[in-house]
Amino acid sequence: MAIVNLQPWIFGPIAAVAGFTLFLGYHKRQREFRLRQHMPGPKPAFFMGNLADLLTFGQGHRDLALRELHEKYGPIVRIHLGWGSRPYVSANRTSKNLHNRSFDSNRQADRTVLPVSMMGMPGGEELQSHRRSIGNLLNRNALGHFKREADAFAVQFTERNGADGAGGPESPAALLREVQSWSANSLGSLLFGTSWRTPDLPRYLDCLGRIEEEIGHRAFHPPFRRFIFLHRTLQTRSAYRYLASTLSAMLDNRGCPVATKVTGEDRTTVAERIRKESGWRRRQQIEEMMSLVLGGTDAMTYAITQALIELSHNPQIQCKVQASWAPAGDGEPGKNKEASEIVRAVFYETLRLHPPVPFSSKRSDRLDVEVGGIFIPAGTNILWAKPEIGVNPEIFEEPLRFDPGRFEEGASLADFLPFGAGPRHCIGSQAAEQLCIALLSRILRAFSVEPVNDAVMTLTAKVAVVPSCIPVRLQPLKPRAFTKRAVRQVVRTAGCASDQRE
Repeated sequence: MAIVNLQPWIFGPIAAVAGFTLFLGYHKRQREFRLRQHMPGPKPAFFMGNLADLLTFGQGHRDLALRELHEKYGPIVRIHLGWGSRPYVSANRTSKNLHNRSFDSNRQADRTVLPVSMMGMPGGEELQSHRRSIGNLLNRNALGHFKREADAFAVQFTERNGADGAGGPESPAALLREVQSWSANSLGSLLFGTSWRTPDLPRYLDCLGRIEEEIGHRAFHPPFRRFIFLHRTLQTRSAYRYLASTLSAMLDNRGCPVATKVTGEDRTTVAERIRKESGWRRRQQIEEMMSLVLGGTDAMTYAITQALIELSHNPQIQCKVQASWAPAGDGEPGKNKEASEIVRAVFYETLRLHPPVPFSSKRSDRLDVEVGGIFIPAGTNILWAKPEIGVNPEIFEEPLRFDPGRFEEGASLADFLPFGAGPRHCIGSQAAEQLCIALLSRILRAFSVEPVNDAVMTLTAKVAVVPSCIPVRLQPLKPRAFTKRAVRQVVRTAGCASDQRE
């Protein structure tokens, strides 16, 4: 074995370089604090910033910690993370700066987990090329071809869960598994078409959650933390390999090109477009599919979970939806425009109070900006805390009340941006809306949604929020003739006659 003998003189230059590096780091950190000292927020420690304040409720509940910080310091709160991380400013209101195309999203985590996907790649022509290729198949016009399939998945859900009186899920945890299965399979069918084969669902969902959790962890910690918490890195790599293998097999499945005839035209699947896209490396193809299933599966599960919970505590809203279907008799949900718009309003109101992705951020590299009358220097991540925006009384009247009617009367998603903004806004937002509205429509057509008060639901914030169960019971509705007289009786019985808007 060769032994390297270091000359004593070498330690002097090493110590000098190390000292100079620490000196520069010290002054950079102090300058960061000075530039933002005019903004309200907890006093930061030199090395850890005010990370402890951000993680008051634990790594998985940053949204609760942000709420507490906003309650204490107001609409704008400065947040200094650990040494080596870009500082944040959290806002409880939207800003026109969020739409600025020169302000990219904070990719600190995405570029280390999915670096060649739309989530992780740098902004520029390549990013826009990827978004054009995929977005053309996920816009409202293209999704018209998928509407019947979306409703078919919703019908399968209601049939499995007792719409025919055969009995539904035995517990709130079992209902959650059913919604997770619907979310994974309906999204998989949209993306892969006939090549989608239901994977080992528990492992598939666990691997999605593992990667989401690591992205959330890296977004709020210095880059070197992933080398310290090596076990987290190894678990993430294992989850990545499983998902890459699963999605790669689906991309190669020759069933993928089989088109679905719905409106007289062929529906090209997203996977088929990606597989044939010239110039895309294999890893890019796989990571783009991975980013889409990561962004949609848990988010749709959480949206449906919270919609069902809110509906279970608001029987008058369920009654209003059922009454709106009455003129159509036994017509299919979605064919009655009034019913469809009410369910869409329920979905939007759920996103307002319970955003599946609690926060997003933009980074201002070169431009100073102003938000809420407060100057924010360049080099800051501007974070908008969606749960706080949704309950801001300056934006929404009686913000804590679940009232879908506010969206029937003119409220807009632009007021709180649940799907993000700018060049990296959620590319699958319209697909998620279509799938969730189809499922909620079918559920409200077939069931009465009732609360289960003895069930305890816990929430964990990863990228999307993940619930532990759905504390509701789906009680099959008895078939009845929807005459005008019957509808008035249903409304009167539910005590919601006064809530009906003409």
